[in-house]
Amino acid sequence: MTKPKTPRGIRRRIMSAGLLLLLLVAGWRLNWLGIKHDWPDATGWSAIPEAQRSTETSDHLPALRAGWPVLHWLGHAGFLMEWNGVRLLLDPNDAEWVNVCRRSMTPPAPASTWGRIAAAIISHGHQAHLVPSTLKNVPTLDCIVLPAGSEEYVRGIRPEPATRIVGAVLHEPIHVGSVEIIAVPAAHNGARNHPWASDKKAFGYILRSGGETVYFAGDTGFANDFAGIRDRYHPSLAILPIGAFAPRFPLR
Repeated sequence: MTKPKTPRGIRRRIMSAGLLLLLLVAGWRLNWLGIKHDWPDATGWSAIPEAQRSTETSDHLPALRAGWPVLHWLGHAGFLMEWNGVRLLLDPNDAEWVNVCRRSMTPPAPASTWGRIAAAIISHGHQAHLVPSTLKNVPTLDCIVLPAGSEEYVRGIRPEPATRIVGAVLHEPIHVGSVEIIAVPAAHNGARNHPWASDKKAFGYILRSGGETVYFAGDTGFANDFAGIRDRYHPSLAILPIGAFAPRFPLR
């Protein structure tokens, strides 16, 4: 017995309704309407019981103990770090859009207000981490540090030699003022646009100053050698990404 065929007009209406639903969900998840939330709500911080009991209520994270840096969170993986007289940027991003995604967190102070920056440290070339407009608008930027081989991504963004471009190599120190910067492995793809594989590296970074050590992971998965980084550098403070596990497919 053959199953009766659905009339063509009904099939079209079903497909149109499905497409509309898909667009509505995408628009909600990608924040196409540009709805902004303060950072505790945008990040889920306000929903964590331990966070609600904490005295921390802003995106300004004071030094938790003597010798540690002061951190200003810029959204996503971005931080402005002030440490022993040196101002650093970690994956800075003050852009309204990244590809088809629109910022949902109330934006930080714009890059034009950040003053003199000794170094912008870029973990990899993905467009949420390496943002040309942000780097261009920093008033004074002495150097850009990023994985060796990815220098082409930042050529021409700022005048050289006023802003040096430094290609980082695994475990080889780079000195910026009183801060030592050392690239360490990350389990991630470092290409600008290609989502699967490339010869471009993605790094985390070890930062050292005044006898203290900070680990900035950038983007990485569990396949990374966290134990090796710990045992080699003994960081006191770690800045780690959280996510990439919801939805379980395909992000697991």
